[in-house]
Amino acid sequence: MRVAVVGSTGYLGSRIVRSLLAAPDVELVVGVGRRPTYSEERHPKFRYVQAVLPRASLGALFDAHQISTVVHLVFISRPTHSNLEAYRSNVAGTAAVFTAATASCVPHAVLVSSVAVYGPRAAAEPAVENDKPLPNAFQFSMHKLLQEQAAAAATTGGPTTLTVLRPCTVVGPAVHNFLVDLLRRPLVPIPRGADPRWQFLHEDDFSNSLLHVLRTKTGGIFNLVPDDAIHLREALRRWGSRPVSVPGPLLAAVTATGWLMRWPVVPAPPSALPFLCGSVVASNRFIREALHIQFRYTSAEAADTLTRR
Repeated sequence: MRVAVVGSTGYLGSRIVRSLLAAPDVELVVGVGRRPTYSEERHPKFRYVQAVLPRASLGALFDAHQISTVVHLVFISRPTHSNLEAYRSNVAGTAAVFTAATASCVPHAVLVSSVAVYGPRAAAEPAVENDKPLPNAFQFSMHKLLQEQAAAAATTGGPTTLTVLRPCTVVGPAVHNFLVDLLRRPLVPIPRGADPRWQFLHEDDFSNSLLHVLRTKTGGIFNLVPDDAIHLREALRRWGSRPVSVPGPLLAAVTATGWLMRWPVVPAPPSALPFLCGSVVASNRFIREALHIQFRYTSAEAADTLTRR
């Protein structure tokens, strides 16, 4: 395999690169990112290319390195006040990557999406791949679906097989993102009466599953989640955080004001709050049956990697 990892310097991208470099059936890994921060740039199988989406000319890069698989992970996960800036990177950038892959006749391309495309849910049954995506106005949720649509539009009818992976929250000892940082605060406001179930995927299960997908080159959409889920308040207590019940209308009002005024203590807009009331729990039955993937860690075990030290 000769793999291009677009977004190689992020938390997930850097772990995928390390897994690929350790695999004997991988001949070359080309990392693509905004800045060269990957610690193993001198590995003999690794090449780094600095590029900014969507302006980068990726087709020439894919051709020059005879890329057989593209993995796309670029996404601004932290909510921004500039929807245009986020759209340019998240959606237009995705369209550029998969358009280039198709034009270069790359055999296989993988988009890392999210179960957030199903939207906040009160449904008792886990979400499955043929459920209609129902993202709300939250930028992360909506842009993940738009990413999927852009990738599908660019590859439909072309030579590139598209695989879309929808993981839940991926965690590990070194994870750092706005969601985990928020949930690991000493005090975490939760809407009164809410205690949704959450799924957490261990970073090793994420990397191992993705490597298996690259080897099988199986196209389609797959939820990438563990077998179980745990309640959010339990997860917070495991991390040494304290859930604080706040009336829903009050929390929404404070969040709206804080987001508008750009208070540092309010990292997300009110559209994120529904996920604290009805988060997504998805089924992994399809990926288990189609690809025979087994998950080593439960949600609880994955969440325990974030326990305060």
